[in-house]
Amino acid sequence: MAKVNVFFPCCMDMFSPSVPNSVIAVLERLGDEVIYNAEQTCCGRRFYQTGELELAKQLAEKLILEYDLKFPMVVPTTSCVGYIKNYFKELLENSAEVNMLRTFTQNIYELCYYIVNVKGIEKLRFV
Repeated sequence: MAKVNVFFPCCMDMFSPSVPNSVIAVLERLGDEVIYNAEQTCCGRRFYQTGELELAKQLAEKLILEYDLKFPMVVPTTSCVGYIKNYFKELLENSAEVNMLRTFTQNIYELCYYIVNVKGIEKLRFV
């Protein structure tokens, strides 16, 4: 059984609150042990996009520090994964430990990408 972190973005929590339970159920059915941090709130993408860089930086640091980096992180949205992979380095270049940041950004996956390209599953059938 593989362990995976899951992160549910703030917009999903607000507008689609049933999605997190469904994502956890899918990952568990695929044999993963899911690690969910109920205290996590936001990756900071919306703040970054509106120019609130200090707040975006604080949320980025919080996200990295609150997860076990030994395990991949699965996120059910491409927008947050893309933001994290493309902008965390810029935001945290002078504050985060480089290896920690690299490990985090290289080990975060959008849900479908994780299922197909990491787990190697091309067909799902849940009854």
